[in-house]
Amino acid sequence: MEKIKRCLIAVGSTNFDELISAIDNKQFIQQQNYRGEYVPSRLQSEKIKVQIEKFIVLDTLIYESDLVISHCGAGILLECLRSDHAICIAVVNNTLMHNHQTELADQLSKEGYIFQATPQTIADKTKEVIEIIRNSTLKDIIKQYPKVQENLIVNLIDEILF
Repeated sequence: MEKIKRCLIAVGSTNFDELISAIDNKQFIQQQNYRGEYVPSRLQSEKIKVQIEKFIVLDTLIYESDLVISHCGAGILLECLRSDHAICIAVVNNTLMHNHQTELADQLSKEGYIFQATPQTIADKTKEVIEIIRNSTLKDIIKQYPKVQENLIVNLIDEILF
């Protein structure tokens, strides 16, 4: 695969300072979406463009990104899965109630759709995934999520009624 051109970092609608703090390093990001209090300070360089956005629609940014490092929110993970090329590293936010993100990340990772990390392991996981990307094709890296079957419910109702 080609060299990564754009990496999107997204934390969702809750603060996830642990993730942003963990990746506040030049090797990680070119684009980020962030709502927390921690402001990355070590990410500026001639080669890395940092853009902080708050409360934006992510689907366009996901489709423009090669790598997405995200919290384990169902919405953003589904958008990543629907993308035909974005590789996702889902980072579990253990501070959330009942640690519900772990179940989703565990299952999607187990099935081969995403990579999984924690704020403590994101640096090593990112290095690992970038190395995999450099040496593999997309179909060898992640399992493609099934495409949306438009009108599925309508067609099922038609079958039942007619």
